[in-house]
Amino acid sequence: MKDIIRRMKNNFHSFFEFQINIFFLTIRIGIYYNKIDDNMKNKKGFTLVELLAVIAILAILVIIVLPNVINMYNKVQKETFLTEAKKLYTEAEKKYISSSITGNTIKTISSENSSKLDMTGEKLKYCIILNNNGKVTDMKVSNGKWIASLNDNKTIEDLSIDDLENGNLDGYKCSS
Repeated sequence: MKDIIRRMKNNFHSFFEFQINIFFLTIRIGIYYNKIDDNMKNKKGFTLVELLAVIAILAILVIIVLPNVINMYNKVQKETFLTEAKKLYTEAEKKYISSSITGNTIKTISSENSSKLDMTGEKLKYCIILNNNGKVTDMKVSNGKWIASLNDNKTIEDLSIDDLENGNLDGYKCSS
């Protein structure tokens, strides 16, 4: 029995020493974190050099990316305009067919007179000349920035953004 009591005392002493060690370790960690907190309280925000470095990196990225974004934007605008021009082509052929049924033959369709097409969307100026079969022989379309031209040598499928010219149809007289 004495042996059991002696072991219990030793275990108690070991356990007590362990508790004391944990207590002092906790105090040491708390002091260490307080020092870190004090250092962080003195440092508020970024230094001027850090801010200038970030601004310089952002400026370089903008210089590299901006021309590509502008080119993509212009290409999309041209493709949209070309799509509108192709839509005008098909609408002109439809108008010829519908007017032929009523006995009227249309040779010229223009945005400047009563023959204009009933279309919504971008405000376009156009002049479309049709032959006796209702096929488009000549077409000029402008949105004020670019002009799409089509004549006997080209079909509407051949028309691409490379064929667009800068300009508008101000002062252009539509005649067959």
